[in-house]
Amino acid sequence: MKKLIATLLVTGLLLFLLVASLFLRIERSPVENLEEATMRLTFEGEFSVNSVSDGNGEPRITWAAVQSLNYPEESKYLEIIDFGASEPYVVGEDEFGNHYVVLNFSNPVFGINKYKIWTTVRTSKITVADITTSLDSIHQDFMNSNPMTQSDDPLVKNTAVAATQESISQSEKVKHVSEWVFNNIEYDLALEHETLDAVWTLQNQRGVCVEMSHTAEAMLKSLDIPARHVYGAAPYNFPSGWQEHTWVEAYIGKWIPLDPTWDETEYLDPAHVTFARVPDQTFVEEKVSVSGRNIKMGEMVLPVMTVEILNEKRGKEPIYVKLFGKKFKIR
Repeated sequence: MKKLIATLLVTGLLLFLLVASLFLRIERSPVENLEEATMRLTFEGEFSVNSVSDGNGEPRITWAAVQSLNYPEESKYLEIIDFGASEPYVVGEDEFGNHYVVLNFSNPVFGINKYKIWTTVRTSKITVADITTSLDSIHQDFMNSNPMTQSDDPLVKNTAVAATQESISQSEKVKHVSEWVFNNIEYDLALEHETLDAVWTLQNQRGVCVEMSHTAEAMLKSLDIPARHVYGAAPYNFPSGWQEHTWVEAYIGKWIPLDPTWDETEYLDPAHVTFARVPDQTFVEEKVSVSGRNIKMGEMVLPVMTVEILNEKRGKEPIYVKLFGKKFKIR
């Protein structure tokens, strides 16, 4: 009898392992063990100016300027080693405390005007548990509903309540909202050139980083947790695949980062370079101003970003096992 029971147990275990192997996947994160990175980011853009003939004198351009948010936000976790541009520039600050750079073209021309911005930064990993409490004054726009993050919408409110029904603290609410967005909003590259709001995203269950950030921000604000939209750069497959990226910061007595696109809630890897913290994606723009006679703006080509990794520091590589849709860290 004992032999039969043992045989049944072994057979059952083998069957379980066989079935589990169909749903088991070992994952290694290319960035979770990244502790520090030094990188050089370059942005190259252009705009055109056209002449208009109206019989009131020769067309003439006297001045042109580009205002860009592609100036890194220095912090405990991000050090600016150098910054430069192809034109003389000044650095300003907006109402949200973000720095921006204004390039002044002393000799703009009719046709295409090209420009370049470059910076070298050193970034380090942000571990949420290590962030200290702060007494920041919160801008109203990080608490209020707006057309992109409709925190007062019933669909947003109900989704947020359902996603956090088992949360027992503010930090758990933040984590559960981020995980809900990651697990329920399908990443759809067909939308990468769109800027869609949280309600649309919840109704259609798809989007890219912008929509996923808008949705998490709206859900958090509906729970009375201030949230802000972070614009920056990050790679989808470190060290390559760099692109403009957005994520979220939530305030629970301290500002903590979360990336609902890549399921980072307990840390933010050093491959995230922050440029601005704004209410939503519509605040992220490159502005061109021109002055002269008989002229009009032509096209503007948004800057193309390239990134060179100069140095990196890594810790122990984590390994995850994904079983039946659930992720377990085994190292």
